[in-house]
Amino acid sequence: MSQLLQQAIAEQRTRLVDRLQTPLAQIASECAGPWPDRDKLEQILASRLAGIPRCRGLFLLDTSCVQLTNFVTVSGSSSSGVGRDCSMLPYINRVVPAVDFMLSEAYVSVRGQRPSLTAVQLVKDAGQKTLGFLCADFDLRELSVPGPVYRASMPWRQWKGDPAIRGLRFQQIRIESPIDRNIVAVVSGS
Repeated sequence: MSQLLQQAIAEQRTRLVDRLQTPLAQIASECAGPWPDRDKLEQILASRLAGIPRCRGLFLLDTSCVQLTNFVTVSGSSSSGVGRDCSMLPYINRVVPAVDFMLSEAYVSVRGQRPSLTAVQLVKDAGQKTLGFLCADFDLRELSVPGPVYRASMPWRQWKGDPAIRGLRFQQIRIESPIDRNIVAVVSGS
């Protein structure tokens, strides 16, 4: 991967972290009070989801990485997921309890089979004891981060065609099209 592309990815990730860290920390703080009451936690997640642009859904995990709440989306909460062991998910197995916020690397989601990214925020009680993890899922195709977009340089290339087609090139004839018959009107703009 080119140095320029790596730099562009790092800058986009920094912008995304800056945009997500504060709202997710606030939601995690609200979840600490009613922890582990699933109904109250899901109400908090549902009420705060709209404040995180382009977020596909929120859910909570306990410290054993077992899903504590349903996957809460703008259309409601999914009835699946509670009790699911998430310890082997690509973004959870890298979380270090000393880090309050982490943005995963890109991965293909198991649920939707789409390129995804997950932000993980630690949920701590008033005494700073870790209760679990708040996870926010994003579809990379829907995620836009303001700023410059990396553009790869595309050098000019010539591809040679099939020799059988090339050999017959001068035997081809042009067929008149409707635009050819009306070229005067097209060119004059009438």
